[in-house]
Amino acid sequence: MEVLAKRAFETLSVRRWTCSPYEADKMTAHAVCSFRRSFETKGPMPTIFRFASLILFSTTASLSLAQQTTTNPQPRPGPAPLQVPSPHYVSIPMSIEVNAPVDKVWARIGKYCDIGEWGIPGCTILSGDGDFGTVRSIGNEILVGKTKYSYTYTQPVRVGVTYNMYHGTLEAVPLSADKTKINYTLFFDNSMLADDAAREKDIENRRTRFTKMLENMKVLAEGGTLPNANEAK
Repeated sequence: MEVLAKRAFETLSVRRWTCSPYEADKMTAHAVCSFRRSFETKGPMPTIFRFASLILFSTTASLSLAQQTTTNPQPRPGPAPLQVPSPHYVSIPMSIEVNAPVDKVWARIGKYCDIGEWGIPGCTILSGDGDFGTVRSIGNEILVGKTKYSYTYTQPVRVGVTYNMYHGTLEAVPLSADKTKINYTLFFDNSMLADDAAREKDIENRRTRFTKMLENMKVLAEGGTLPNANEAK
């Protein structure tokens, strides 16, 4: 037994354990100090006392190690790889001025399914009441942002199709008591298109299409009517 105790003492000396009160693990440090003092004490010491010190040190050190393992869990795994490692985000801001106050403009063109009149015919509300999370039949678009005179929508992720982060924002901004600016901004990732030429063509096609929608909104907000349903397309 005394041989085992001496070997443990030698191990502590090699690892340079100290009896400093600033030891990080105070519980283990106390056991170490007690164990070392049992050997550093001058004069003969019964073997049973030395062995008891060894048992105390071993038990305390084991408990301390178990506590450290419990309080230091394994790190969480990192995030999954990006579906699109190198996105190419673009925005298409468009606007038009309307000769009408902002309240009148928004009441006429700002409801979530008013797009069925000035943009894409046949809009219906699939779920929701016009607040966040409302879904309309046009592209299954989801309302994700809303203020008094604006809303933002996005399109859902579909199976087998790379998600392009498509968002659209319609906004009415008062310029004066009887004049309003309507802003329509598109945002999306077009990195999945073949090349720069294809991306530019896509941007221009969208700009042309949505500029026509803005013109339709102006007609309606100023009290006019559109010739027919096809005119809104």
